[in-house]
Amino acid sequence: VIHITTKAGSVLASVPMPTWWSPVVTVELAFDPRLPYDHHDQRWVVIATGVNYCSAPFYYLIATSHTSDPMGPWSLWALEANLDGDAFTDYWADYPKIGLDDTNFYITSNQYTCSDSFRYGKIRVMAKSQFYANTGASISWWDFWGLPSSIQPCLTFGRPDKEWFVRARGLGGSAVEVYSVTGTWPDVALPVLTDEGSIPVASYSA
Repeated sequence: VIHITTKAGSVLASVPMPTWWSPVVTVELAFDPRLPYDHHDQRWVVIATGVNYCSAPFYYLIATSHTSDPMGPWSLWALEANLDGDAFTDYWADYPKIGLDDTNFYITSNQYTCSDSFRYGKIRVMAKSQFYANTGASISWWDFWGLPSSIQPCLTFGRPDKEWFVRARGLGGSAVEVYSVTGTWPDVALPVLTDEGSIPVASYSA
């Protein structure tokens, strides 16, 4: 269920997830929602993943508010998460995360087979301007796949020249892996993914 509340906790609206996404798609299960506030453009953003059990297409579900008021109009999309670029796969997306900066949205996920076998991590890059036109029009994206699992994008403040991503090794370690993406698709330039190496941290375990 998606709840819209005041800071004091009063519930202004409460919408079941399938109902929220029903204007654009019907799915048997919508899960793992994330709801960041885009401080660059004063918009609310909702993402989730949607599946019809073991039957592609599988979806990244995305909604953006038209203003800073979450009670106002929203635009919604169901983008095929089983596409790598424009190439079809039968892999569904789990553990979705969303990052943003002043130009792009960055969705990361772990891709699985219908038998729940992990295949690879994935990053999808999309210019925010497509969403904030408030038209619900089709969306262009740029995908990176074949990556390690559980890469986390940042909610970026300021206007740096790249978006940062981090990943902790699943079984523990003493470093975190760091990646970056430059470019804005489709507005300016092809995105470029760079492995920035690792940063030492205190030892951790799963």
